[in-house]
Amino acid sequence: MVICFAAGNDARKPVGPLYRGHIGAQAAAKNCITVGASRSSRDPHDWNPDAVADTSSRGPIHRGRCKPDVVAPEAPNLVQRAKQLDSDGNWCFMSGTSIATPLVAGCAAVLREALTSSYQGISSSAALIKALLINGADILNPTTPNFVPSNHSGYGRVNIANTIAVVHGDPGTGFRMDKVSDDTPRWLETIQVVPGYTTLKVTLVWSDPPGETLKNRLGLEVWDDTGPKFARNNNTVQQVVRSTISPGDASLRVGIISYNRRLEKSPQPFAVVWRFY
Repeated sequence: MVICFAAGNDARKPVGPLYRGHIGAQAAAKNCITVGASRSSRDPHDWNPDAVADTSSRGPIHRGRCKPDVVAPEAPNLVQRAKQLDSDGNWCFMSGTSIATPLVAGCAAVLREALTSSYQGISSSAALIKALLINGADILNPTTPNFVPSNHSGYGRVNIANTIAVVHGDPGTGFRMDKVSDDTPRWLETIQVVPGYTTLKVTLVWSDPPGETLKNRLGLEVWDDTGPKFARNNNTVQQVVRSTISPGDASLRVGIISYNRRLEKSPQPFAVVWRFY
């Protein structure tokens, strides 16, 4: 089951340094998709869709984990008015992360339907849906991809067109669902670099066993002729963006990174998604 939670609208409250650290409760859960709010070109007061809404709650969360995971446009959206409001009419315009989150949940539903239609018999895990959404997201500060994820915008603004392209098997895209275990601690996939593309984005997601902290720690490596690039963070999402990818083959590697190369609960399923652009 895919769980989406709104990050909240508390960024203007001075909770921590630089008004950070506002995300808590359910939105801080390690396996859910935490959704922040980006600005919208539909808002007559704020035309910059590549910026995060001022009120959208920022991370990090407990133990320094990065949240939100993604952002989506917040305003203005027409929603049904609650009957308790002292007002005429059944509809009103609202904004905030509670408006952005249903957009992401709708994208997740579209993805699951597309996967079911394109791959008969596939069991699309929550980790796969999350990985597809994150991999297809537009980085809001594309000049500094090495600083993704951000405690402001996560891995970027959801772009369902990019994500559906992976499901449809467009050239330069792909995904895998697999697992590592104490007996098989590493996974390897070799892919061919598609001519004409300069950037490769690879995203790893797994649903960690229940608990406040990470139970199973996995790492992602992306190799080409120039060597490896690593993703290491205290989260269930790992992403590598190689803005200059060498021609030939690229190697995607997932492995256990605990000190003894052992999992607290074995095996650990995961999903990996990649896209050249």
